Amino acid sequence: MARPIWKGAIAFRLVSIPVRLDPVVREHRPRCNQLQRNSSDRIRCRRVNESTGKKVPFGDIVRGVALDRGRFVVLEGADLAAAAPRATRTIELLDFVGGDEIDPLYDASPYYLAPENEAARRPHALFAAPLATANRVGIASLVLREREHLCAVRSRGPLLVLETMRVGDEVRAAPEELAGLEEVEPQPRELDMARSPVGAMAGAFDPERSCDAYRERIDELVAAKARGEVVVVEQEPAPPDAEVIDLVSVLSRSMARAREDRGATGVAPGGPGPCSGRRASAGGDGGDGGDLASRSRTELYERAQAAGVPGRSKMSRDDLVAALERIGRPVRSSGRRRAS
Repeated sequence: MARPIWKGAIAFRLVSIPVRLDPVVREHRPRCNQLQRNSSDRIRCRRVNESTGKKVPFGDIVRGVALDRGRFVVLEGADLAAAAPRATRTIELLDFVGGDEIDPLYDASPYYLAPENEAARRPHALFAAPLATANRVGIASLVLREREHLCAVRSRGPLLVLETMRVGDEVRAAPEELAGLEEVEPQPRELDMARSPVGAMAGAFDPERSCDAYRERIDELVAAKARGEVVVVEQEPAPPDAEVIDLVSVLSRSMARAREDRGATGVAPGGPGPCSGRRASAGGDGGDGGDLASRSRTELYERAQAAGVPGRSKMSRDDLVAALERIGRPVRSSGRRRAS
């Protein structure tokens, strides 16, 4: 179980429910150290005075806010402590709003809001139930990590979830380039065409369809290099900027292709995610209708990984296509071109 990052209570009027905050997000980022080339010597960063080049003791370092070039207002630790909000152990509920009133742009970080002990389980459930039935969200204030946060307390079935929120001036207005979009009025025929791919690709949200392909490739690359293998990494050229001239014509061709793929595979276009091939069997077509030649190297690599193709990290795009063909993946189109 993850270690809670905060313990306290939900408080509103005369009600107080002991709770704790447990992190929802678990990030997996490649962690690298800086080394000198051709050695295992770590690189250390030192605090030095930029004018003298001499090392500065940590106790002599203060914080300063720049006013203009060369002028700073120095803030001592006591100044920052005096300005910091008073730490409390209370999530203070301010009011309850409609569940659809909060713009997702204001959402920041989610946390599970769990009952702190056995005695808190029943009042926790009694608090979550009306939020769900009334479609209401509690707006609250919480001091976390020396900062006061605006929060939203939501019901997620029997669970409570707290989301820290951005305050008003942290959310930027839409750029000027987006001004006047409400004045664009599509024609009825254009709207019908635009709705077609949305309906054809309708489905249920499945977060398991996605994965961190970059991290998995880094893990595989590290494992290969640790075994002493020589790995040649090829970079795909950046795709050209898309330039849509006739949207209706493009949508027509897209829907024709979607119907063709659906007929060939029996799977709705867009159904499998970019990483779903890793959960499929090695012999399955992963929902691409066998059209490997039109796929990017990244997609081909993921299918090769699902099929257990050896040496795939060193293969070019054409090599991946050929390897997948050999294990029974037909290619419908031609015109392969080696990526530089």
